Amino acid sequence: MGNLHRVIFPLLFGFFLLLLAACGSGSGGGSAPGSGASSTSGSRASQIQNFRLESFTVPVGTTVTWTNLDGVSHTSTSGVPPNFDGVFDAPRLSKNGTFSYTFNSPGTFPYWCRVHPSMTAVITVQ
Repeated sequence: MGNLHRVIFPLLFGFFLLLLAACGSGSGGGSAPGSGASSTSGSRASQIQNFRLESFTVPVGTTVTWTNLDGVSHTSTSGVPPNFDGVFDAPRLSKNGTFSYTFNSPGTFPYWCRVHPSMTAVITVQ
């Protein structure tokens, strides 16, 4: 049995090293982090609650879904009050209403509620 171990274990160890090298080579497609492109997409939930919008940072390609948890209508409108900048504009969302938008470009995206213009926040996309 001792001779068998001296032969099998080195072979298994060599196979393991080859497999590890093949899996970790990094030669596949996709894009490097921060390159401005995204080969995968993610999602981010954002709650509208207590008359507040959330500010946060997400990677390029992320789909943000806003959910209104208040008992009154709100929107999620890109721009700075009172100016809509044309990027995204949710309709009036009643309680538990949702709206989604995918951020495909890096940048800083201020947004606000058209119903309550004092509600403002910023999404940073990297």
